Amino acid sequence: MMQKIPFIQDVNDVEHIAGITSAFPYTMHRRDLTTDVIPWHWHEEVEFNYAYQGSIEIQTFDHTYIIKQGEAYFINTNVMDKKQKAAGSSKTVEHAHLFHPILLGGYFNSAFYTKYLNPV
Repeated sequence: MMQKIPFIQDVNDVEHIAGITSAFPYTMHRRDLTTDVIPWHWHEEVEFNYAYQGSIEIQTFDHTYIIKQGEAYFINTNVMDKKQKAAGSSKTVEHAHLFHPILLGGYFNSAFYTKYLNPV
């Protein structure tokens, strides 16, 4: 059985991601979206996620995306989004890799961050 990962957000809809620490700014969540809906939220962390089972509907302010089983997707830092099981899908599970950009680019305004990460 999959352990339920708490979804915690503040009054500004900022998600406080379980498992992220300043010592190691990465975590992996296995989320069951069969019955759970991830409400509108945003965070500083980057997401690289994989539709492990079923299909996922992701909404942003501009688009709605359907991610099918076996596909991966990327959500950049500070993007407001909502996730749920796609219509017609039964069991839906995602593997969500979340990490703070500092893991890739070092500290804010470092040469690597400014030249390669910030433009994305």
